[in-house]
Amino acid sequence: MGRGIILYQSKYGAARKYAGWLKEATGFEAVEVKQAEIGEVIRYDVIILCGGIYASGIAGIPFLRKHFDRLKEKQVMVFAVGASPYDEKALEEVKTVNLKGELASIPLYYGRGMWDEEKMTWKDRTLCRMLKKAVAKKDPDTYEPWMKALMSADGKQCDWTDRSYLEAILKDLKKNLKKMNGNTPLNRIRDERQRRDEMKKIVAGILAAVIGVSVAASGAVKAGNRQEASAGWNNGICVNSSVCPNHHNNTGDCAGTGTCYTDSDHDGVCDNYQNKICNNAEGHHMHHQNSGCRGGRNR
Repeated sequence: MGRGIILYQSKYGAARKYAGWLKEATGFEAVEVKQAEIGEVIRYDVIILCGGIYASGIAGIPFLRKHFDRLKEKQVMVFAVGASPYDEKALEEVKTVNLKGELASIPLYYGRGMWDEEKMTWKDRTLCRMLKKAVAKKDPDTYEPWMKALMSADGKQCDWTDRSYLEAILKDLKKNLKKMNGNTPLNRIRDERQRRDEMKKIVAGILAAVIGVSVAASGAVKAGNRQEASAGWNNGICVNSSVCPNHHNNTGDCAGTGTCYTDSDHDGVCDNYQNKICNNAEGHHMHHQNSGCRGGRNR
């Protein structure tokens, strides 16, 4: 895979651990949120935020909220890490608190993290102890999943991280990248070229049809004119004496053939017609000037 970046914010190492696994699975670069530059982040198509949950808040969300006007066209995904086992209802509550407003469309995924009170800051350790005292006053049968996890981890070092928690986000990521691959700049250029080529073919087809119609119409007109001017036209020879003089008056030729069928085609004028030469040019002024036909061909 490629074309993406993983931003992570981890307090005790669990979120960083998941970010590393995501990097291995995707090939994306992994950068800590506090070192991330928005100018660099927007170069990527996919942005995955991996952050721990602290007092219902997901670490790193302020970065997304601050720059979302420049990230809203990107594929943004959030992977939250907490100490409680997965619970759909609890995750929805976390999403409601963190991904609201313009962030509401961002998908949220979850992975269970780690627990080690010895590594906690004094503030976090104090808050956890106060919370355990409050939960201990409840009936264990009414415990919510996070309450059970809290009470069972008392005084222990626990690591619940597991690669299997990444299956959902990796599955959706693969699906999204497949869709996005059809919309890369290169593919858009190819699609545009294909559209232009198809348009050229359509235009060429239309022009060919128009030219074909024009040629056919022109041929019909010429054929009509020929039929009108040369009734009796047969294999390039004029056989209609009543029409032949009209052609000789205009072209000096028998409808362009240079051959008259009989002497009568000259309408009785060229009685001395021999070998295509009239021996009596003076008496045949209608067809001849001096010794030739008006069209320049000797008769």
